[in-house]
Amino acid sequence: MLLTFTPDCAHAVLSGRISISVLREIDRALTFNEVGARFTPQFKRGLWDGKTHLFDAKHQIIPAGLVHRVLPVLEALGIEPDIEDARPSPPWGSDPPELVTTLHDEKRGTITLEPDQVAAGESILENVRGLVEMATSGGKTEIIAAVFKTIPGARALMIADRWALVEQTRDRLEERLQERVGLYGGGFKQVNRRVTVSTVQSLAAHRKALSQNLGFFREQQIVVYDEAHGVSEQANSVLKLIPAPVRIGLSATIKEATRRMVVESYLGPIIFEEELATLVALGRAAQPHVSMIRVHEPIDEIEDPANAYWHGIVTSKHRNDVIIDAALRCIARSLPFL
Repeated sequence: MLLTFTPDCAHAVLSGRISISVLREIDRALTFNEVGARFTPQFKRGLWDGKTHLFDAKHQIIPAGLVHRVLPVLEALGIEPDIEDARPSPPWGSDPPELVTTLHDEKRGTITLEPDQVAAGESILENVRGLVEMATSGGKTEIIAAVFKTIPGARALMIADRWALVEQTRDRLEERLQERVGLYGGGFKQVNRRVTVSTVQSLAAHRKALSQNLGFFREQQIVVYDEAHGVSEQANSVLKLIPAPVRIGLSATIKEATRRMVVESYLGPIIFEEELATLVALGRAAQPHVSMIRVHEPIDEIEDPANAYWHGIVTSKHRNDVIIDAALRCIARSLPFL
């Protein structure tokens, strides 16, 4: 059996004499139950079993990010496949370079990465592909900036799902790297800078031009997907056009993602993780305390379900009055929570 990673960095293909029973085991390993499937018309009509199969058994194609789940299955069956890797090499070649651990800071001049941040950055350089799970305030942007700075000649694309996050990331990267960072989307089409930040929506909307006319996607050597737990089929339509050998996902909640296997299929397994409790112990995060306030007053019947969120939450006077009252009581007691 031969397992070949394709040049697009998105797939791996099995070839050779493979029994149906082996294909069935691979399919079982790469199948998961969709949350809420039983409420869909297809499920209720018996047209769908509520499962998503990520292995294309007919063409024997595996998402490249899920090969780590397939190899143990083959090993358990006594099969050791020959592996052929046609993916381009990372921009640093075969040996990972030493991570740059100092970045520019506007107020302090320089900042030095914390030991855990260094470990995360080194994991990226060593593994090339995968997911970094780190709680909010862990410094994921600093880690990525350090990787970008370590490889100063590499073209890199950082993808986010909200425009506000894109602008915030661009500003932080420009400060840390001390170089101009491009924006794509929101009226900006800055595609000639070494590092570019964009929303997945903007890239998907212009994927034909970026892929064919501008060659932008083909030039990228590093692609980073922020808030990777929410990676979608729209993101896949973009990622499969970017043959970047370095593919990294960032998130604080990958393990809790309802479609974690889908996230892995696009980007790879978790290569570094750090819990919130660790950051709290290090003094870099505060332990959150959540108080739930019940809003008892019912809302009127909603004619248009599409406006339920707006009508029942955003513009609900009773709900907003409850929140204002709670905030005023916190202020009066000098408390950050009830």
